[in-house]
Amino acid sequence: MTLALVLFVVSALFAGLTIVHFYQAAFAGLYLLLHLWFAVRAARGRQGSRIGVTITTAVAWIMLAPILWRAFSASMNEVYALEYAMLGLLGMSAGTIGVILLYTRKGNAHFVPR
Repeated sequence: MTLALVLFVVSALFAGLTIVHFYQAAFAGLYLLLHLWFAVRAARGRQGSRIGVTITTAVAWIMLAPILWRAFSASMNEVYALEYAMLGLLGMSAGTIGVILLYTRKGNAHFVPR
């Protein structure tokens, strides 16, 4: 679970930087707080937080999908657009791996009611 927590922190930071560059800073701050809050609670074994971190990861993929599409199709003329898109892609990949770790056999054993 420690590896999943580290991956969620990396994901939140990288995705937050990308969201700040393309969206509003307040929205990125809200995303960072929710994602990190759910990630810490999921590392402690809270079942609802495992679902919450899964939802925040999916929302980040939905928010970053148009940015990634425009950046990789070269239709975006902003400065550093491709670099921020790659940073977001790297962060969301780390977050997705963290979510997968939560649903593996060891992850399921971590969320057994105590």
